[in-house]
Amino acid sequence: MAQPLVLPAGYTARALDPERDLLDVLDLLTTCEWALHGAGATEADRGEVAAVLARPGFDPAADTLLVHAPDGRPAAWAWSDRRCECRVHPAHRGRRIGTALLGWMESRAVEQGVGKLVQVVADLDPVGLTMLRTYGYRPKGASWLLEIPLADLPEPGPAPAGIAVRPFRPGDPRDARAAHRVVEDAFADWKARRMDFAEWAQHTVHRETFTPSAPRSRSRRPTAG
Repeated sequence: MAQPLVLPAGYTARALDPERDLLDVLDLLTTCEWALHGAGATEADRGEVAAVLARPGFDPAADTLLVHAPDGRPAAWAWSDRRCECRVHPAHRGRRIGTALLGWMESRAVEQGVGKLVQVVADLDPVGLTMLRTYGYRPKGASWLLEIPLADLPEPGPAPAGIAVRPFRPGDPRDARAAHRVVEDAFADWKARRMDFAEWAQHTVHRETFTPSAPRSRSRRPTAG
């Protein structure tokens, strides 16, 4: 069995209920992003959680935890399935909740027969980085989030001879399948595994916020506390 949680007095944990808890988790994720990135942060969307739940063999009842504070509000959430992730609300940090969830994620991975566990941490989160290094984690790779102002984009250059460039057609399943194949082939040399179409689509074309012709909205703000 996964390692029991040792949480501060008054805090409780249970598995995620995808229908009942989704909005609470989105608010928690958005609050964490704003704490790290300030005005440059983007809001969380349903696709972020849907992509986790779409992982092959993923079982929310066994592979997730949602921690509630004494006042009943969400304080943290975590999941573990070859990769893992833990987010602690800024108002509840410094109480070793993250450390407790790290132990649970590792125990759950062992229970699943996983030989190596990976999670992503932002460079702007020195506490999280320090905690992981303290418990034996080592850098595996780095990625950058690049941005460009959309108000005055330069004109694209001509396509190479024999190549046609056109907009993605969201309603055409052939476009989605072709995009999946191109992306998985392009990153095959360094990815640990290929995603099947259903899982990939949850990350991309099946996300509620997927809009090929428009930038993503940043209008939502996190709630206090």
